Amino acid sequence: MLEDLLLIVNLENDLIYRFSSAKTKEKEQELLLLAYASLDIFEEIRQSLAEYFYFSVDRFLNMKVSVLLLPSGYKIIFVNEWNDPDKIMAFLVEIHKIFRKVLLDFSQNDNCTKIDQEIREKHSEHVKLGHK
Repeated sequence: MLEDLLLIVNLENDLIYRFSSAKTKEKEQELLLLAYASLDIFEEIRQSLAEYFYFSVDRFLNMKVSVLLLPSGYKIIFVNEWNDPDKIMAFLVEIHKIFRKVLLDFSQNDNCTKIDQEIREKHSEHVKLGHK
């Protein structure tokens, strides 16, 4: 089985979501380190190319780092052993669709119920304090 790592990061490269198929915690940490180390290289490449999909911006042994730049500036980073850029891009586009759906259906998503409740509570607190 392939050991991959998929990350979604925001504009400041803060981790929003992580999925790993690594077999060990050590391997997952290695892939995470490679993903974050590749962000500097990605930013350099991005300065010269106006693309939204970047195949294999960095490599380490048999692992490649590909990046899908979202319209929001968020990035989907995929550390993988796959060799076909078309298949990687298709996969990342599917991930983007899922991420977009979760964002658009935020209040309907069961996984977001706790966050939604916390936001509602904070909003109520601020309304009671007179903030508009």
